Amino acid sequence: MKILLIFALFSPLLTSIISGFYGYRIKRIFVGWICTFSIFFSFIFFLILYLNPLEFEILLYNWMNSPFNINFSLIKDKLSSLMALIVSGVSFIVHLYSIYYMKNDEGYVRFFSYLNLFVFFMLLLTLSGNLIIMFIGWEGVGLCSYLLISYWYKKESASKAGVKAFVVNKIGDVFFIFGIISILFFLKNLNFYEIKNLINYVPIEILKFSGICLFIGAIGKSAQFPLYIWLPDAMEGPTPVSALIHAATMVTAGVYMILRLSFLYLLIPDISFFISLMGSFTAFYSALCALKEDDLKRILAYSTISQLGYMFAGAGIYIYGKSFFHLLNHAFFKALLFLVAGIIIHSLKEEMNIKKMGNLKKLKYSNILFLIGALSLSGIPPFGSYFSKEGIVSESIKEPLIYLILTITSFLTSLYIFRAYFIIFYGEEKTEIHEENKKLLSAPIILGIFSILSSFLNYKGNIEKIFFKENSHPNTIFISFIPLIFSTIGILTAWKFYYKKEIEEKGFIFELVENKFYFDKILSTHFVKFLYKISEIFEKFIENGIIEGTINGIGKLNIYLSKILISFQKGSARFYLKVFFTFLFFLLIFYLLKFV
Repeated sequence: MKILLIFALFSPLLTSIISGFYGYRIKRIFVGWICTFSIFFSFIFFLILYLNPLEFEILLYNWMNSPFNINFSLIKDKLSSLMALIVSGVSFIVHLYSIYYMKNDEGYVRFFSYLNLFVFFMLLLTLSGNLIIMFIGWEGVGLCSYLLISYWYKKESASKAGVKAFVVNKIGDVFFIFGIISILFFLKNLNFYEIKNLINYVPIEILKFSGICLFIGAIGKSAQFPLYIWLPDAMEGPTPVSALIHAATMVTAGVYMILRLSFLYLLIPDISFFISLMGSFTAFYSALCALKEDDLKRILAYSTISQLGYMFAGAGIYIYGKSFFHLLNHAFFKALLFLVAGIIIHSLKEEMNIKKMGNLKKLKYSNILFLIGALSLSGIPPFGSYFSKEGIVSESIKEPLIYLILTITSFLTSLYIFRAYFIIFYGEEKTEIHEENKKLLSAPIILGIFSILSSFLNYKGNIEKIFFKENSHPNTIFISFIPLIFSTIGILTAWKFYYKKEIEEKGFIFELVENKFYFDKILSTHFVKFLYKISEIFEKFIENGIIEGTINGIGKLNIYLSKILISFQKGSARFYLKVFFTFLFFLLIFYLLKFV
């Protein structure tokens, strides 16, 4: 079993290296299939591992034992194996889609090399046995995200979006490092099992500091408020990248980290409540932002931010099982929506503005698949997302403020996604529509089936049983149906306003929402200007003053000393003997003084 885990992990890395260095020597389509089959084999191996109840740890390399115990290890347990299964499964489907979606792109080989490299780092993060390996995977997926967002690097907006994502993520990464260091300083160990066993010996103040630092790292990686601003711009990358990295896998890394360290957050309830509050606010805020967004991919980006907020909200009030279950459901239906969006955009010659679309019900398969994704996102039964989303909202009743925010967000979620659906497929036709590419349909169809049947993943509550504590709250049938009622009202409101066309999106409120409450603009102007001022000060006093001053001073000191030493190089034996005996005399005096 251990050898299966190693092969499943390193197979994407191997094909990434091969395709990157040697892919240009073979037919391009073969590169796509080689990379895709490597992910498929990983998926099969992880399926075998998931079905095997054996849990184990693999020590790859022991770095140091003293003063800190740090090693490179992998773990296979129920949490890591199921997450790896989802990552590899969705990755395989997106790879299958990408073979035809990217076939005319000049960087086809480079694209698959980057994509497989990302899958390797995401699997490394998932299977990590300690915080060091997790951090390597964490940074690796961030690097690959940058490479894939700015994949079309000749396009200025794509290059800027890649840099923006990289820089914003680094803010969170700095705090993530602080969290790791604080744990390492007190426990001398970063292994997850060891941390769990020793955590009760750590002062509660240190646990709070570590918990909040790690959570800030998760805010950056999982695009939560206020570090969410990179994700909508990340839609500059190819659509398969948006489906895989910025919907189904990388952005869930922060949630996965919180779930992996759930034993830590159980000991710091005030920090956990803050996580839940931030998650619920982000869910609400991002749903509002999506309401007046016209770019199809950006609507789905804000939707991703909002759904990640649901997961954090659930994790913060110890509904770990439902949060993880929603993570799995979200991987299916959000990847589905992105892939269908790619088909729509292709059919309209790369048009992304929904206001310039309309009457696309001619794309009958895309219509049905987008509807499945929209219903799943809205949490309508019998889709699996109903059971996860409803579970989070209804069990949050123990925290009335969280419950109220998430319930209202259920209404907004249905409203914005069906606003897009009715405008795209039943609005007035405004542009020439080309036939949908049938070769691109197989991947979304598979995801659509999984979106419908994903409830069976939690058969007999097996996902809840993964975690250390599932603090369930007994709910009445009425409380359980309230989120569904709000979601249904959202759909009916969208039908009335956008199918019946009984609303004009004008006025102060619409303008405020359209500009995302000006938060991004404020951050991009005032905060960035502030950073520029700080950087100017650092450049003037730190770089030019201290650093360059020190370097130049050392250089001048070296020249001065060399001049002194040159004065000793006279080429005279008599001078050398004189210096030698002078030093010998002083050495003798120093030696004799020891006896005085």
